[in-house]
Amino acid sequence: AGEASRLIREARKRLTSFQQGDDLLHQGDGAGIVKTGSSSLDQLLGGGVTAGAITSVFGPSGSGKTQLCFALSYRVQLSNMEGGLNSEVAFIDTSGTFRPERIAELASLNELDPKSVLRRINVFEVRDSREQVNAIEKIQSLSRIRKIRLLVIDTLTENFMYHLEGRDKLIKKQSQLAKHLHDLALLALREGIAVVVTNPVRDRLDFRIGGLVEVGGRTVSQGAHIKLSLSLRGRQREASLIYPWSPKRCCFKIESRGISNC
Repeated sequence: AGEASRLIREARKRLTSFQQGDDLLHQGDGAGIVKTGSSSLDQLLGGGVTAGAITSVFGPSGSGKTQLCFALSYRVQLSNMEGGLNSEVAFIDTSGTFRPERIAELASLNELDPKSVLRRINVFEVRDSREQVNAIEKIQSLSRIRKIRLLVIDTLTENFMYHLEGRDKLIKKQSQLAKHLHDLALLALREGIAVVVTNPVRDRLDFRIGGLVEVGGRTVSQGAHIKLSLSLRGRQREASLIYPWSPKRCCFKIESRGISNC
């Protein structure tokens, strides 16, 4: 009976993407966590950035989104004992934010070889939504031959939400973004990859309510497993967990060596 059950499961996997709940129950267990460099930020995130899930980091310009991605890109290469996953990185750059010289600086100041660190970061420069979607397929293939445990997209909505004309085009782009997030979620879960996406904020359309909201709205909110909001408080940066919601907040600093506590 045991052998028959095993053969049925193997046949099911070959035929379709269909899986039963008990197959998925522990699929993400033990996927790992990447430390940020700030123990207070790690604590807010439940230990660090979780592999097997999408973490959306949003906030205004200068709040630390890209710098956090840079820090994670070198820290994921560290050993488990040092707060990493001993793995490579896939970095999707949608708006020209990737700075190899900053990565080299982080590596050097943390006593790592800059060339070795940069060699383990696979950069994909994409300039439209089609290239961005296709990059996920390339990363999935690459992850089969190279150990990739962190995928960064900086910025997620750049190619989906800007330069739109007309409501019909907006709806189409939102549908494409939702499908993109679904593909990212499957990649994160099946390959045990920590997916980190950044997003800007904009003013609310309803002036009576006011305030800032994440670009992409409900489409991004429904697609991300963890939502981290960053803001500026004078010279300090503050983080708050929006989903799963927590009343706690923490402050962190961006230094030449990376992310640290206030």
